[in-house]
Amino acid sequence: MTLPEAWYNVLPDLDFDLPPDVGTAPGARSRLSVPATLIRQEMSGQRWLAIPDEVLSRYRQWRPTPLRRALAFERSIGTRCRIYYKYEGGNLSGSHKLNTAVAQAFYYRRAGVRRLTAGTGAGQWGTAVAAACSMFGLGCGVYMVRSSSEAKPYRRTMMELLGATVRASPSEATEVGRAATERDGNLSVALAEALADAEQEGSAFCTGSGETYSLLHQTVIGLEAQDQLAESGDTADVVVASLGGGSNFGGLTLPFLGAMARGERPVRCVSVEPEACPKLTRGQYAYDFTDASGQTPLQKMYTLGHSFSPPAMHAGGLRYHATSKLVSALRYHGMIEAVAYRQRAVFASAVRFAETEGILPAPESAHAVHGAAVEAKRADERGESACIVVGVSGHGYLDLAAYQAFHDGTMADTAPSDEQIAQSLAALPRQPATTARTAESPADWVARWVRERPDEIAVIDDADGTARTWTWRELSTQADRFAEVLVGLGVRPDEPVGQWLPNRGESAVAALAVLRAGAACCFLLPSLGISEITRLLDQASIRVLVVASGDQRRAALAAGVEHVIVVGENDVPHPEGTAKQRPCGDRIGQLAFTSGTTGEPKPVLHKVSTLTTAARAVIDRMGITAADRVFVPCPIAHHSGFLYGMVLAWIAGCAQLYQGKWDVRRAFAVLDRHAGTFAQLAPPMVVDMLAEVDHGSRPPRSLRACVVTGAPVPDRVAARANRELDATVCRAWGSTETCMATLSDPDDPADVSSATDGKPLAGVHVRIARPDGGPPVRGTEGIVEVRTPCLFAGYGLGPAFDRSAFTADGWYRTGDLGVLDEAGRLRVTGRLGDVVNRGGQKVPVTMVEGLLAGHVSVADVAITGMRDARLGERACAFVVLRPGTRLTLADVQRYLDARGVTRHYWPERLEVLDRLPRNEAGKVRKLVLRRSVEHPALGLLGEESGSNAR
Repeated sequence: MTLPEAWYNVLPDLDFDLPPDVGTAPGARSRLSVPATLIRQEMSGQRWLAIPDEVLSRYRQWRPTPLRRALAFERSIGTRCRIYYKYEGGNLSGSHKLNTAVAQAFYYRRAGVRRLTAGTGAGQWGTAVAAACSMFGLGCGVYMVRSSSEAKPYRRTMMELLGATVRASPSEATEVGRAATERDGNLSVALAEALADAEQEGSAFCTGSGETYSLLHQTVIGLEAQDQLAESGDTADVVVASLGGGSNFGGLTLPFLGAMARGERPVRCVSVEPEACPKLTRGQYAYDFTDASGQTPLQKMYTLGHSFSPPAMHAGGLRYHATSKLVSALRYHGMIEAVAYRQRAVFASAVRFAETEGILPAPESAHAVHGAAVEAKRADERGESACIVVGVSGHGYLDLAAYQAFHDGTMADTAPSDEQIAQSLAALPRQPATTARTAESPADWVARWVRERPDEIAVIDDADGTARTWTWRELSTQADRFAEVLVGLGVRPDEPVGQWLPNRGESAVAALAVLRAGAACCFLLPSLGISEITRLLDQASIRVLVVASGDQRRAALAAGVEHVIVVGENDVPHPEGTAKQRPCGDRIGQLAFTSGTTGEPKPVLHKVSTLTTAARAVIDRMGITAADRVFVPCPIAHHSGFLYGMVLAWIAGCAQLYQGKWDVRRAFAVLDRHAGTFAQLAPPMVVDMLAEVDHGSRPPRSLRACVVTGAPVPDRVAARANRELDATVCRAWGSTETCMATLSDPDDPADVSSATDGKPLAGVHVRIARPDGGPPVRGTEGIVEVRTPCLFAGYGLGPAFDRSAFTADGWYRTGDLGVLDEAGRLRVTGRLGDVVNRGGQKVPVTMVEGLLAGHVSVADVAITGMRDARLGERACAFVVLRPGTRLTLADVQRYLDARGVTRHYWPERLEVLDRLPRNEAGKVRKLVLRRSVEHPALGLLGEESGSNAR
């Protein structure tokens, strides 16, 4: 085991950005005097940051620290789990705190600072700063929480031996201390006093936990632990550490979390806090001051309020009102777990650990030890043998007063009441307005274009050969009027509003109105029958349904909903008075039903911010600007048509172009007539466009780029489209739940963009999971799993159903099969359920379909299984032929044989159809195909397929 020579920066591996620090109170200091190097470390986009040689030479005095198997402790609690502990108590400070203290002292000295000040709870940070200052010749002033100072007098002695001036806080030395009302003190007041003291010439304040750079310096702990586990031939299932300000927890867990975010082995990371100071388990994720006096910038973090004063407890290092903004963001995004325990149970586990392992953990570390014991017990109850890594961040030999209280029975379990926490949270500073671009809703973007370009064209409708247009002003005005109607009808925030509408200009008005009313768009396919629509309306609890003018089916639906209203008609029933519209905020913006090709459609919920982020990622990848015109041929009733047609155009500030029902010849004419430049297409549309070119039509001159989604695209079809459509054709992959996750780059060579589904979009992480649960491996086929900022908010089917869609470490299970190449490009190879099992031999359906798509006679192809009494299943190929050609099963088998395809993979039946049955998103309805060959008495596929099979 060697000492790491670089710190690990987790930020490049996360799929979210940390909320920015925001201002300060009037009259307060605008920014702490932090060296520029530390600020750069906090904002760096580099994964590895080199450790300076002078810092490394100091680290070598006590690092690497040991990772030990707690065999005796395991036996004493009777667990089958393997428990390892990473021990950080073997240095001068007796804790992990020296890792960042040395680094900060080095950078402050290099910046010309002569003296450092610090606030400390239990004393470990104060001791570490005193030690680091003595190493680099700096003066040191420490403010120690009074209750800890009195309970741990030898901590003070140690700091003073190292040259520090130590004061119990609250003190009389600062205005903050003199104004404090609680004699025992707390870490927030100690920090505020240290900040005030740092205003002396040549002094600077340094922090041990909350800042991102302090967590960065602590990552040597987790990096060493990873290597040491590997040397032991083991891998972590659970990592447990105590949580105060965050540096101990972050230092151990961040390397494991980063590996997980990159698609490597999943791991659960559990933070353990005291019930007396439960910021992650009972606090609020909000902007707050990091000290009690309000001198610091506001940071977004889990907090109990900067005025919160925890009950008396013995783990002084955990008596902080909030925790690191990085740890808080990890918790907010579901990457870590949080638990809280009472101190008597914690100390009981610590004593058992001391008896069995010969190390007395610090009270802070005792929380992690107890958490590990609880995790082991739960794993045993599930019948699992987990590998648990626990952080023992320091020794407890200077905390014997706490152990004495436990031993003689005077230790009390304490926890704040709900009223105490609520009172403290009520004093939070005013929350700053969100300024991030991705937080703006599509409706906000439309409002911007109304202000900046009110009379430019926003929508073009050429469905009947006579083009109608809406300017940004007209779109906004009509949507506002319609939104007032919706609010007046009692539409509630987040309520889904049904929209049974075609691809027409009025549909853009209706969708914008729904968002401006604070409701969610729920588009329904116009092609669905009354019975199907009624079932979906009931499933989504739709009260208000919007239909198109002239739709004769509206009366049949009136009994199933409270209101049926018509978009674009003048006789819409206006409510009494004027209804106030609601801001969109980060509400639910869409309820979209999945395609249902493998089962019943599922209702998927997306937030407004998710829609914005998803559209923005495609806009940035494809270089779409306000000068473009977005052609929207895919049904807006599908998630992709709505998001990457309508919403994308709103955010990019460009016109959206509709032709109504898909017709390839009219599509060419509409694109040429209105200079359409970009389109999101379903694969059958690409096939139709190529066929139209085969018939002598010229590709649209203005079309520069297409993104093809909704179903797999055979390589040969994509390659031919790139050659013959005079446009860049980019493959993409995603789902209703994840939005678009990968997308080819327009600058990729044609052979690359035609053969893969592209690289992950901004903030998206993709990994390939092995079916056996082993660690993922690049270059091999497995199950595609995703982490993305564009993930759905849930299914409208209850939380249990939501949880079933995710792995234990929070990745979404897509059900698709794929391969990641060395460049990070994804190639989707099939679907878990889309496999023909021929006597135990799995037929790679997508591969065979792709090969057959290259046959000179084949225009379209799909393969399904058909039941077989002996083998279970055999493969059946359904093909659509090119004009003037014919094809037999023997032709298919000879073609595959010539390309080296294993005989077991060959189709053993051939059906020739006029067209394949597809849904409006372009996905083949394979259940219909399979049923046609298994139940021929029902008729093949009738009008749905146009079959002429033989």
